[in-house]
Amino acid sequence: MALTELIDDLSREPLRNVVLLKHLAAFPDHVTGYRAADHTGAAAHLVVLDAQASTYDRETYPAATSVALLSSNDPAMTARVIGFMSRDRGIVFKLMSAADRETVASRFLIELKAVFHSYTAGSKFGRDETVQIGNDPGDTAIGLLETQGHSRDWLLPLLRSGKAFVCSADVAGKLASVCIAFESYGRVWEVGGVVTPEPFRGRGFAGRVVRTALAVLSERGLIARYQVNADNHASLSVARKTGLKHILTLEHHLYDPSQQ
Repeated sequence: MALTELIDDLSREPLRNVVLLKHLAAFPDHVTGYRAADHTGAAAHLVVLDAQASTYDRETYPAATSVALLSSNDPAMTARVIGFMSRDRGIVFKLMSAADRETVASRFLIELKAVFHSYTAGSKFGRDETVQIGNDPGDTAIGLLETQGHSRDWLLPLLRSGKAFVCSADVAGKLASVCIAFESYGRVWEVGGVVTPEPFRGRGFAGRVVRTALAVLSERGLIARYQVNADNHASLSVARKTGLKHILTLEHHLYDPSQQ
């Protein structure tokens, strides 16, 4: 299927399909798209990425040759598109529903490797006037964001281009909490990199910076997405206490033919 057609289809639900859309935009020369549909509206979309093209997948899943990202509303359509996948090579399946997991598991012996929860703003948030917002954070803020996997080389160009901003809270001149919001795909922006140094934890600073980031995105007419690893209990707590709306759970499953 032509990638432009696939992007058009997936863009009808940009928040649900942002992971697939991000990969299509970031790796146009390393992806293949498949679609199965019928006259009732049942449809499945599959994006297959060369795992070597993605630093994250290459390093996290060295046994995988391909990354399979699936968006489907019907198990029969899911079965049709995964029929294009070979069982001779390692695959990381990134799945958004129990139905997809069951369908994939009927053909591939898969092992759960990671779980991520995605949230969005379920209501309107207001800025916290004590939180600073900007595109030129200090070295301390950048250093904290780097501990969350947001490298300086990736972060600074985004900030300079206006495709990211940082929210931070200070107490007596010391950084109490920080987060970043950045363009994920189109109108969907990610809120992440939430860090609160030990002396300031448990005092609500993380919620303040996250709520302010959500408020700014709302003011700009953008869609917020907050994704958290299921093992990150602190960030899950921030999502709950902030009142974010859970929208989906993304599971990573590995198929490794050498282990069959």
